[in-house]
Amino acid sequence: MTPRSDLHISAEQVRETARLAKLSFTDEEIEAMREDLGSVLTYVSVLDEMDTTDVDPLHMLHGHTVEPRGGDAQSQMLSQDEALRNTPDTCGAHVRVPRVL
Repeated sequence: MTPRSDLHISAEQVRETARLAKLSFTDEEIEAMREDLGSVLTYVSVLDEMDTTDVDPLHMLHGHTVEPRGGDAQSQMLSQDEALRNTPDTCGAHVRVPRVL
């Protein structure tokens, strides 16, 4: 399995990701981050090429059993009144939440 060589992260993508995370980096740090993220993508590209056809799903994680999820099944839905009944504050048919900004 050969790592893909066409994977790269631009400095602008690092800046945008940093902005969204409310982080700031110097130009040198952005370049280092760009190289590190490119290495991660290259590694993951190798994993994407692995044949996992005969690999069983994960059932243990750090000694804890992982319960397999069932398929999507329709279940009894709450009425709007039932859904709003336990909310601390409502405004008509909506849940009122504290202002964030």
